[in-house]
Amino acid sequence: MGKKEIKEFLLNNKGYLKWGKHKLANKFNVSSEKITEVVFEINHNPQNFKRLFFDIETSYNIGKFWRTGWNQTITPSQLIKERAVICISYKWEKDDKVYNLTWDKNQDDKKLLAEFTKILETADEVIAHNGDRFDIKWLRTRCLIHRLPFPTYVKSLDTLKKVKSMFNFQSNKLDYIASVLGFGHKVPTGGMELWDKIILEKDDKALDKMVNYCNHDVVLLQDVFGAIQSYIKPNTNVALHKGGKNYDCPSCGGSKVTYKKSVITTKGTIQRQMECKECTNDYIISNTIFSKYLKNKDA
Repeated sequence: MGKKEIKEFLLNNKGYLKWGKHKLANKFNVSSEKITEVVFEINHNPQNFKRLFFDIETSYNIGKFWRTGWNQTITPSQLIKERAVICISYKWEKDDKVYNLTWDKNQDDKKLLAEFTKILETADEVIAHNGDRFDIKWLRTRCLIHRLPFPTYVKSLDTLKKVKSMFNFQSNKLDYIASVLGFGHKVPTGGMELWDKIILEKDDKALDKMVNYCNHDVVLLQDVFGAIQSYIKPNTNVALHKGGKNYDCPSCGGSKVTYKKSVITTKGTIQRQMECKECTNDYIISNTIFSKYLKNKDA
């Protein structure tokens, strides 16, 4: 039986994917290497590349201090209650719906964190604005405090890092970038009063307003990422995730690519600059990979 027939059978009978490769190889009377290739293609097709956009909102710390003023020192011993995660909004790239998790009635974020961590682990790439420096570190810290598992390695793309390194906006804040690119502004929160109502008064309407604010941030985040995607260097090779070739577009996974020009490094290494006709992104591949591209093109 050929790869195509095996793949079609397994897609229609997904329970068999739980079998080991040797057992499947015996069933179809093929090599285990062929089974490995088929299973890889099934697990890395375009529908299975999962990009997750998310944003979090946290409470403030509550503490003891004698006076306000500039350059005051507040030590950890003065904390009464540490900040926690109020809510997390998230959205899958190919899903129109924005989902949200909130802390419980006792303002405990343990259940929220446990649920979102499982979601996070199913993503091939996560997108957040200032996610590497704040969101991911903060979630990991809160999980540690609660003794909850959290992935050591998260494949992320921080849009704040990308706009800082590759553009020169007047401001790198998500609200400004979304506005200047024509996507509108963030939802107004009303300032610190909203946090006061949520944290001190446990106001459900205020929490709903916070959720709406966070949800809209995720929508703006995806809009901004979509606009800058073809201008930035990707952090994930989407082409290989989709089962494509290593000379296909790493940004969108498109196979309609063309040679643009040669690039020679200071060490004298020849590289090739390619251009994707589907997303307009240009990228660099090695001369060895370019040879495979030419061979496939001429075939």
